This record gives sequence, structure tokens and C-alpha cells, in this order.
Amino acid sequence: MARGLGDPGGIAAARTPDAALPAKGALERLWTETLGDTRIRVAVLDGPADLTHEAFRGARLTRLGTPHPAGRGIGPAAQHGTQVASVIFGRHDGPVRGVAPGCGGLIVPIFADSPVGGPPSCAQSDVARALDAAVRAGAHVVNISAGEMSGRATPDPRLAAAVRACAEAGVLVVAAAGERGCGVPQIPAALPTVLAVGTPAGPPPSPAEGHCLVTPADGVLGAAPGGALAQGSGTSFAAAVVSGVAALLLSLLVQRGHPPDTALVRAVLLRSATSGDGTPPGHLDVDAARALLEQALTDRIPPQRTTTAPDPPTAPDPPTAATTLSAEPGGFGRYVVRAEAREGRYRGVSADGFGAVDVELPDGRTYRVDDLRYPVEGGGLGLRLVPADDERTLVLPDGRRVPGYGLLDDLIRHETGLRPIDPIFTLISYIRPQEHRLPLEQLPYGTKLRIGHRHIAAYVGSGRTTQALPRNTTWRGTGPTDMRLNLDRYPATVHAVSLHGVPQAVLNRNGRIVDHLVSALAKTPELPDSLHCRTIDLNTTLQYYRDLIRGADYLDDLAWRTNCGIHKTIVTNLMVNVPHNPGAFAEIFGPDGPALWDDFQRRHRDVTGTPFTPDAQTRFTPLWQLGGLHPETVRPPTPAQYAEFHAARAENRLAEYAGPRPLEPGTGLAWRPETVSDLLGAFFRTYLPPREAGGLTTAGLVLQIRHLAAEMLRITEERYLHLVTPVITDLLASDPSGSRRDGLDAVLRWVREADGDLPRWSRPDLRGLLEHCLDAASNQAAVPSPEDALDKLALLGELMAELDAEPPYFTSPSIVHRLALGRYPSSPFVRVRALCTVLDQSELEPWPDGPG
Repeated sequence: MARGLGDPGGIAAARTPDAALPAKGALERLWTETLGDTRIRVAVLDGPADLTHEAFRGARLTRLGTPHPAGRGIGPAAQHGTQVASVIFGRHDGPVRGVAPGCGGLIVPIFADSPVGGPPSCAQSDVARALDAAVRAGAHVVNISAGEMSGRATPDPRLAAAVRACAEAGVLVVAAAGERGCGVPQIPAALPTVLAVGTPAGPPPSPAEGHCLVTPADGVLGAAPGGALAQGSGTSFAAAVVSGVAALLLSLLVQRGHPPDTALVRAVLLRSATSGDGTPPGHLDVDAARALLEQALTDRIPPQRTTTAPDPPTAPDPPTAATTLSAEPGGFGRYVVRAEAREGRYRGVSADGFGAVDVELPDGRTYRVDDLRYPVEGGGLGLRLVPADDERTLVLPDGRRVPGYGLLDDLIRHETGLRPIDPIFTLISYIRPQEHRLPLEQLPYGTKLRIGHRHIAAYVGSGRTTQALPRNTTWRGTGPTDMRLNLDRYPATVHAVSLHGVPQAVLNRNGRIVDHLVSALAKTPELPDSLHCRTIDLNTTLQYYRDLIRGADYLDDLAWRTNCGIHKTIVTNLMVNVPHNPGAFAEIFGPDGPALWDDFQRRHRDVTGTPFTPDAQTRFTPLWQLGGLHPETVRPPTPAQYAEFHAARAENRLAEYAGPRPLEPGTGLAWRPETVSDLLGAFFRTYLPPREAGGLTTAGLVLQIRHLAAEMLRITEERYLHLVTPVITDLLASDPSGSRRDGLDAVLRWVREADGDLPRWSRPDLRGLLEHCLDAASNQAAVPSPEDALDKLALLGELMAELDAEPPYFTSPSIVHRLALGRYPSSPFVRVRALCTVLDQSELEPWPDGPG
């Protein structure tokens, strides 16, 4: 991983210590409130800093052990690391005044000087390990004044995972954009959850580059090894300045008794680039960021990374059957599946096997996968079982009777901080636990390809769900906006979706507004397993909503119809991005906003039978603003503009296309749309753990599913085999049994058996392919891990992109389950959490030891 060092310059003892710091006046004003708080820790991933320098005297810095331990070097690595650290931590009574001298520091050396000359460098995997170490050490901000030019390169999966883990842990990663600036940021600055930093010397950021700031960094003074001073220019030092400003804003929060809310600080820094009056567009405005933080504290106190609980009601609510259950943890009782239900409907599953599958390997071995389970209280994976009933009341273990939905609703309210008067809105995914024991070769051909999930809907409380179902459905209910739970068809897991800083009651109310309208008006395909999805970006999602409100004819076309997964993904993305009030509509939809607001109110009255009154309006900071996007970048296109862009894309004319372009898929959305390679990668990671299945067996299944995978990927079987050849090679190299050629015979035998009646003339030479891969595996200098081999399988979509094949996008019913497990990337501002699994009350009984 090459570093963007910039020119460190020479000795500059004659300069005033902080004269070159950008936004000096604004920093001076911020310093009057705080110089930083030791409770806020900034990790610097760079060269080994010389902490004996006078600039660091009195600074609270800790060096973490890494593969590149610190020394008293004077080479480029030590010089760069010392300069960057001093820009952040330089004490104000010393020779260099840093941006946040009062904050705690974690010095994490990742570079060492090369013994053969040349610039210092390190592998992306080293950066990933350093990020993990910084998170474990309690960092709030991580500064990376380095990077690798992206171009067509992709981040190492381990680095991408480490960056995602930082976002999920509430750690802000700030990274230098590199010499090409915000237009083509280097890795890791190019990753969407990283706050990238460029300088005016690079290309200016466009509005679509919503996670990049610009700040000057020309001749920034810093410490140099051996007690010297040096000047440095470039994005390395601009990133250090932004890291310091972020640390100061976090310090203000904790000094006022608030949590160190890094997501909020990231949002105000990005928004300062659009709201400040004294800086060019895209440039950091420290005064504006400070004002935005103050406004946020006024609007919502205290800001929380997790969902904030609503205010208590002003008067006691009258007790109802659904609210008389205990709200204390553990007061809902514990339940298990009845023996007769396990033996009958669930096909003989054992008591400890419910929610898991036993996989039978061709050689007779068996292992268990917890595919339907999720994190539960007390640690580990499991299912929190809750009874419900569409028709009858529930009889609780203590003899009380409540409505069939009473226990479920009360648990949801308790877990998400809702009052009895607050609306419920959750996503509910229907599962098939009866598929609890399967031969390996049968796994891809049932619901296991979708991780055991059959269908997804929304649960809105009082036993009601909203559904996107085919017209000939036999599910019970009066229509798509008023369906029953239908637990006699499938059990279901309930998931809560929360948005950073938004009270759950407000978000739920917004979700129900959107969901009722979309569920009533959207068209569903006759074949609900259709994989195609048009609403893959925020602009098109907003286009769909605008034109659905207005009843546009083109939405009747099959290409715009939505199955259950796509339908609820649209609802979720609108829920977190579109507050329902006139001002928000004007900001999001532009000049058309006021007219659309009038159309929305009319449509709402037509669909619900009630007027949309002012007290029904919702106000909150939407996801696109939290992510630093500008209103003009999220505007929906007209249908003609949509068609023109996609025609230009299909005909390779984008270079000359001058019309509006949508944001990249996933930008500004709760989660990025899935591809077939995502689904295949999730399937293999879930059901073929390398230590259990082995590389040779996994390679056999990669070959077995070639027909299914090629059809789903919309490529030929030959193209699929070409793409997976490196995957198979690494799988064989990672498996000691793969070196025995007699093992290939057993694999080929069961693959051929799975082919069934496939004509021989249409069968590729699988033996020749396996032998070729085995020869290549035996010649590899380094033995890859099975996990690395599966990472390659998950990158099929990127390999297809290199072949100019656009991957089909969709959303599978298992998406919320994988999000809750942290196995699929979501926006750092959105959290999905599994609350419970609900079964028909006839299938459950109280825990033998009693409730609690």
C-alpha cells in the first residue's frame, strides 16, 4: 500500500508554529472552548513517530505494538509519522501547535523505511490489522495519511471488513484522498464509510462525492525526528487537520455530558462543506461545523448512536390488554417448541436443532450450521421464541389472557423504547426451520440458497402485516395493507430498523406512511422470485415514489413491478430518506416538491380514507443528509432522463452523455442492492465453513451449481467456469486432501450424479478443469486460506464488471437477517436488529423451568 507522502519540505524553524494551519481563525475560536479532551482518542496509522520531540512534551500518547515497532529513525517513514502526529497532538506550549493537543493519542506504526530505498509502504492487510488494534484500544478517530491509488484496484476484503467494523463500532476513519483528490480517491479513502480529505490542489469534489472534504494544506509546519521542524504539503496533512477538528468536536460533546457521537460529527463536517458562507463549496468550514453541532444538540438531546427512546407520555395511558405485560427484561416468559410440532410440522427436528441445519457431506461426515439464528441476550446465537395467534387470545404462563398479538407487540415496544401510544413498524422475514437436515448436494435447490428465508413483509402491530404477494395468494387478509401474521404457513423473525439520531417512534411513523402508500399502489410480478430490480440507487428510488404517488402508467410494466424483497427495500429506503413535510419535499424533489406534496396529500386521502393533517407530518435528519449528500445530487430524474441514461449505458455512450446521472448503487441507501455474487458468496460462507467442509468439497459444489449460477448471473456456463477457475485453484491449494488425485474421483462422481440426465455432449470436461486447477495449486508459492478463496467467490460481480457484464440487482428475503448478523454491509447510520422469532401459539409451550 503506497503512501501519499507529499513533499515533507525542509527545516523551517523561522516560521511561526501554527501559521500554516488551514482555517486558523476558526480554529482559534474553537480552541477557546476546547483544546481536546483526554477521553477522546485519535489513532494515527503512519510511520514510527519520534515521541521524544519537544512538540509532544506533556501529550498523552500511547504506542501500540505493530509489525513495525518504533525506533529513533530519521528516514522518510519516521519523518512523515512524526509530522502527521504533531499536526494533531503538538502541545501549544511547544514548537508546533497541533489541532487537538488535549486529546489522547494512539500511535500505530504501519510503515518502516525500506532497506533498499524507495518510499515506505505496507500491505492493505497490515492496515486492516492496525485498524482492528486501534478499535480494541478504544480509538474514536483513526487518521490514515496514506493510501493506494484505486484506479481499477479493489480493496483487500480484510481491509474493507476492518473499515466496516470501524463504522459499526462508532469509530470515524479519516483518510487522505491522494494527489488525484476527491474525484479519484485512493484506498482506503475511496471506501464509502471513510471520511476522505483532499486539498484545493486536486480536482474539486463534485456533489456526488458525498464523503470527501477539501481543506488547504500547503506548507503545514510539523515536528521532524531529532528535534527539528519541517514543512509538509498535501492530503496527508489535510487529513491530519480534519482528524484533529473531528476530535475537538467530539471533545465538546463529552465535555457537555453527551456520548462521543462520531456519526454526528462526520455528518456535521460534511454538511459544513455545503452550508458554510465563508468557504468554497466542498471545503471544510470549521465555524459552520461548530454551528451545525450546536443545532443538533438543540434539536435532539442527547444524540445517541443507537436509537433514542421517546419522551415519556405527559399523562398515564389507560391500561389495555396489550400493555399489562411486564416491561422488565425477562418478564415476557421463555418458550420452547412443543415436541409434537417438532416431530410433525418441523419434520423431526431435535430440541437443540431448531433454527439450524445439519449438513451431510458425501463422505458421510455431518456438521451443524446455525443458519436461522441471531445474537440473543447472554451472548451467542439462538432464537427468542414468542407465541402469537391470528384468531385466538393468548394464555400466558401465569393464566392471564391477552390478544393474540399482545405478547409480540409488548416485546417490540420494550425492545425499541416505544410507548403504548407509539406506532410499531418492523420488518418480518418468514423462515423454514423444517429444512434442518440436508445432503450437501441438495442445499442450493431449496430456500437454503436464500439462507432459509422464504418471504419478507412488514409487521405494523395489532397482528397486522403489509405484504407484496401475487394476486392469487391464499394468505389471509383483506388486502396488501391489511394482512394477518399467517404463522400457520411459516414462522417469522421480527427485525427493527433504526436510523441514527431519530427517535424510533418518529421513524416508525414515517415508515408506516410510506409503507401503506407503496403497499396499496405497487404492482407485484406473477413470478415473485424475479431477480430484476430497477430501484438500485437513491435517485431512481425517489423517482419511483414520486411517480407512484402520481399513478404513472410506466410503473405497470413488468420491469417496474416489485417482489417482496424489492418492495420492502424500497419502503425502508424511503422511510430513512424522505421526511413527510412540505419543506423536506421541496428540498428533495426541487421545484416539483410543492406540487408533489399536494399530490401526496390527495393520494394519502384516497388510499387511507383520512386526510393527512399537519400533526401527522414527520421531521428528522434523513439518511442522505447524514451521509453528506447534497439535495441536487439526490433529485429524481424524469422517466425520459432515466431512459436516456440507461440507453447510453447499455450502448457504451456514457463518456458523451451530458444528462443527469444517478448516484452509485447503495449510496444514500440503508443497504446496497444485492447481486447474484453476493447471494452465492453468502450461501457458501454460511453453509460451507472451510474448516468443516474442506476446500475440495467446496470446489465440487462450486462446479455442481454451474448451471444454476450461470442462469442467475446471465452468463454462459463456459464463462462461469472461467470466472471460478482461480477460486477452485485456491480452494484446492488450501485443502491438504486436495493434493490427493484420488479425491477428485469422489468429487466428480457426486457432481455427475447431481447432473442427472444432462446429455453427455453438453457436459464440460470437469476432470480436465480440476486437474488443471490441482496443477496450478501445487505450484503456488504461498498456501491461501480457505477464507481467502471464498472471498474471491464473493467478488464474482467485480470480475463480471471487468468483462463488461452488468450484474443483475435484487433483494433476497434473507437480507435483514444477514444485516442483523453483520454479514452484509449497511449504511453506518442504519441499524437492523433481530428482536424475536414468532410462532403460532399452538407450536410453543412455556420453558419447562417456568417463565423468566
